[in-house]
Amino acid sequence: MKTATVTLPILALLAALVAGCTSAPPDKRAVTGTKHYTEVVDGLYVVDFEVDTRYSSLDKSSCYAFLTGTLANNSDGKLSRRSAVEFFIYHGDALLFRDHSFLRADLAAGNRVQFDLLQSPLHKKQCPSYDRIEVALRKVPLN
Repeated sequence: MKTATVTLPILALLAALVAGCTSAPPDKRAVTGTKHYTEVVDGLYVVDFEVDTRYSSLDKSSCYAFLTGTLANNSDGKLSRRSAVEFFIYHGDALLFRDHSFLRADLAAGNRVQFDLLQSPLHKKQCPSYDRIEVALRKVPLN
């Protein structure tokens, strides 16, 4: 049986290649996390919300987001819990997704109420930035 001899320079080259292939991927935490937003709708309603972006625990490269928050009513009228807060989420100029959430209770003038939690679609093998978020309010007034 012959034994192959490997020289020191070849071992060093192999070690460098293996180290390059096994180095950790760039830190993804800079893209994920919680961001706070405040939007005023029609000059009377304040939508105060957070977007919490997370990486999937299954593949560590896909991500999704949760949107939570409140609506403050600075008008003289009362809104029904059937009123909806609509979100339009953009990456650059492209609309990534849109969704809406309902209020958890009727909203009297001068008060604040939470809206239901929204979950974004899963962004497969990527985590796009939410460059622009537009908010609209579909009001259902109560008499």
